[in-house]
Amino acid sequence: MLGFVADLIRLCRLPHMGAIALIPVLGALSIGIFNLDHLIILYIVGMFLNIYLFVSNDVVDAELDKMSKLSRDFHARAIAKGTISKKTGILISAISLILSYLISFMFFYRNNICFLLGILILSIGVILCTIYNVWGKHFASSAFIAAFASGLGVFYGSYMTAENINLNILTIVVFFLVSGYMLFLTAVVGGFKDAGNDYKQGGRTIALLLGVKINEEKKTVHIPLKFKIFTLGVGSFLIISVFSPFLFFNINYKLWQLLMMFTISIMTLFFSFEFLGVTFYDTVPPQVK
Repeated sequence: MLGFVADLIRLCRLPHMGAIALIPVLGALSIGIFNLDHLIILYIVGMFLNIYLFVSNDVVDAELDKMSKLSRDFHARAIAKGTISKKTGILISAISLILSYLISFMFFYRNNICFLLGILILSIGVILCTIYNVWGKHFASSAFIAAFASGLGVFYGSYMTAENINLNILTIVVFFLVSGYMLFLTAVVGGFKDAGNDYKQGGRTIALLLGVKINEEKKTVHIPLKFKIFTLGVGSFLIISVFSPFLFFNINYKLWQLLMMFTISIMTLFFSFEFLGVTFYDTVPPQVK
């Protein structure tokens, strides 16, 4: 029983819920909404959207994940291992998606165009994420679709709590920042991690098109210059997005904001260079015997 619960928690990505679940909250904060009740509700919606996104992805990729029993993440793929069935995964995904809409209507419904725009944006994001989950491995531009869909969560959070449709420049900046971050996770980190399997399946990801190659026998990885340039380009885009409100729109800043932006920039560059310096691909996690 405890094993099933642990697999369920990993399947729903509960230990790593923070980043994506916070996206709608960032949208509300960007327009100056600090009502704790609204922020908590938006975070809960973000949690259910996060569960829908990852569980449905595991359902779609179950057969592919079964082929990689030595992969770093296989021990966390409950559907691929068979400890949780596909039907259960589909049910969890469907319930999570329904709850996202149900909570939105219960707590934010009002006769206002902002609410309608929020629901429309939520629906577009869900459709695009579903397209990415089902067909994302077949065309490289899918990473940009996933990044754009994730960024839409910022506008969803803004419109759910706004009284008019005039969004400030900070909301747009946060949208680009979130989209850039998700592009890094999807195209760079995810593309690199899955390069071996994607190659076997004839996938067309950005990592493969830019020449990333993994030798599973020797446990080595080749990261070509083109992929390094792309990675640093995404990292530079994130840094520009962080500083753009203050560089291009004459927004006053405080010392703590400047320190925070500087820290984010240093961390982005550090992790980018650290990632691109990898030459050894450890495919077997300690949990796998």
